[in-house]
Amino acid sequence: MAETRASAGRRRRQLVIKLRELKKEILRTLQNARIEAAAFETEVLLQEFCKLTRAEILTDAEKETEAEAVLAAAEKRAAGEPLQYLIGHWEFWGMDLKVGEGVLIPRADTETAVETARELLRGKPEAVIADLCSGSGCIALALSKELPKSEVYALEKSPAAFAYLRENNKRYGGKIHARLGDVLSPQAQEEIPALDLLISNPPYIPSATVDTLSAEVQHEPRMALDGAEDGLFFYREITARWKNKLKPGGVLLFEIGFDQALAVREILDENGFDRVQVREDYGKNPRVVYGIRA
Repeated sequence: MAETRASAGRRRRQLVIKLRELKKEILRTLQNARIEAAAFETEVLLQEFCKLTRAEILTDAEKETEAEAVLAAAEKRAAGEPLQYLIGHWEFWGMDLKVGEGVLIPRADTETAVETARELLRGKPEAVIADLCSGSGCIALALSKELPKSEVYALEKSPAAFAYLRENNKRYGGKIHARLGDVLSPQAQEEIPALDLLISNPPYIPSATVDTLSAEVQHEPRMALDGAEDGLFFYREITARWKNKLKPGGVLLFEIGFDQALAVREILDENGFDRVQVREDYGKNPRVVYGIRA
């Protein structure tokens, strides 16, 4: 028994190493996996799994640090698991949102949709809004934050994603109306009133392209990525099925892929929308298409 305890003690001691060496090992693991932001992600992993502040990471190189959990996380990251899933949360629009397996990770590009919607709803503080294919709820929660008197509905089909949507809504006051349902189902519209804004970041990647995406992106749910053969299925269906849910003068706004602006503009034009416009993201890529119901 004494020998067993000694062996266990040696194993435990081997998992506590100086922060300087631990940081080097994590960085090496991520760089060998060609993680683009390896230095940044090393710091995030140390903060999350070792409960270190950024100041400690930068200045306390001799600190004895428990290594097992963070090294295991680094190996998972090197194998392609998203950083956001490993740490269980991510920032969007100044909010710290819960994320994990089964939900699309909020991305900075999507903030362009929020900014555009906020601008278009200027002067309508009590707007009625629906966010379709809501995922984590990032868009709905951001708009509720910006327009606190608005009435915001968030519709999501996936039970796994909906669990994150519900939790994030609770974290930020439970102000939005979270609904589990399919945007293609007529029943989904029954509990939602006439809208000033219909906004969506739907699946928009062509089916054949999904399998060519990075291992990291393929960890995200396929149903949140796959936009059928040409990537435009949900733009067509949402526009056709939901346009009459908008009030006259109401806005239909989509996030789009960088090469889809012309096609999505045509879909809105064909469905009778006025003043159809495209907005670019911070990288100067087309990111949003919107139109006004006549």
